[in-house]
Amino acid sequence: MPPQQLNLAANANGTTGGSEPELVMEEQAAEPACAICHKVEVAVGPVENRVTLQKCGQCRQVLYCSRDCQRAHWPRHKSDCAAPGSPPEIVFDRYCQTVDASPSKESGLEETINSVAKEFVCPITHELPTEPVTAEDGRIYDRKAILAWFEKNGEDGDPISPSTNTAMGTNLLPATQARNAIEALVKSGAIDGELATAWRQKLEDEKIVKELHAKAEAGDVEAMFDLGYAYDKAEHGLERDTEKARVWYEKSAAARHPKGLAYFGCFLLYGIDCHKDHALGLVNVTEAAHLGSDVGQLLLGKAFAKGLYGLSKDPVRARFWLEKTDWEEAKGLLQELGQ
Repeated sequence: MPPQQLNLAANANGTTGGSEPELVMEEQAAEPACAICHKVEVAVGPVENRVTLQKCGQCRQVLYCSRDCQRAHWPRHKSDCAAPGSPPEIVFDRYCQTVDASPSKESGLEETINSVAKEFVCPITHELPTEPVTAEDGRIYDRKAILAWFEKNGEDGDPISPSTNTAMGTNLLPATQARNAIEALVKSGAIDGELATAWRQKLEDEKIVKELHAKAEAGDVEAMFDLGYAYDKAEHGLERDTEKARVWYEKSAAARHPKGLAYFGCFLLYGIDCHKDHALGLVNVTEAAHLGSDVGQLLLGKAFAKGLYGLSKDPVRARFWLEKTDWEEAKGLLQELGQ
């Protein structure tokens, strides 16, 4: 029932007539409210306190704040709502379309944001790109991903689009607006979950790699090794690239970085992205072992234990180096030597 107001009815002389004042019920203009609980629309304030009213899906006359209120009102409302001759189950289905087909403003906004986010997802990586570009097929891609795609699929002419499966050119345009939109949506929390987590991690990885490159190129020996290791082990979002790993290992080895010497020596011993050079490999590994590198100690101890790389078996020297490292492989070799 709408709110009412009690007024005193005054006579022409300004006084109330009779011994008792006459009560006149004067209705105020009713604010739109839910037909069951009488909640009114609340569009501001905390989300949990907001109320969104929706019209009956059949008659479009009565308002509800929730599906529960809508169902509770149906027994009283169905006679006014039903179109003549309509089967009750059809009328009720249409009636319930209010809640089922008319999402709240918040959920509608969420669906819109998710729809926008899907347009930004790279069709190759299935992630939000940190460096989005627009290709000739009209889709947005991660720059690294689409360039790798062109390299792999464009040997016999124009590459095939990963989105349309038709031939496409290789011109790319920076999608700056898409990049700004992605950043704003992620930072605001509008895009969350795995997409946002992966995007933040990619940004962090790119920042780390950029800093490592800057330090390594400025002569920081530790950064040289770390960058080589990142390429070697595919860390910080990098694809494994043994050529780049070897280059940075070699530079750190030239500066007598213990780990750099050991890993560069390993590359030489195994011929990883270079010709095998056991002599130079052993020189690097031996120096690494003397400087305290556990990898160098393991490699040198193993070489003496197995008689590898042109060395003769030497259990004494093998034990000397293997006992200095905690590698499980070293423990296994020591057990073999003790038999």
